[in-house]
Amino acid sequence: MTTKNRNLLLTCASAAALLTVFSASASAAGVAPPPLPPGSPMVKVEAGASPVEAIRTERAHKHGNLRNKDYMRPDVAPAPGSGTTSSPATPPNSPSR
Repeated sequence: MTTKNRNLLLTCASAAALLTVFSASASAAGVAPPPLPPGSPMVKVEAGASPVEAIRTERAHKHGNLRNKDYMRPDVAPAPGSGTTSSPATPPNSPSR
């Protein structure tokens, strides 16, 4: 295939693609949206979640165990009778120095 034929083929293909796009957009312009359901003008749309849903979300994602927690101390209690307390400088699973 020569360069001239290739350019002609590409020109025809692009023209056909543009014609298809424009004909599809012209035919879609005549389509009307479906009618709204009865009672839809009475609905008040608010941005964001409803107040009830906002309260439920806050309650669902509130972690009471994490409030005022000391992250420097481990959660594990020392073994009974060991008499040692873990300090912030030594993590619970680290070898003692």
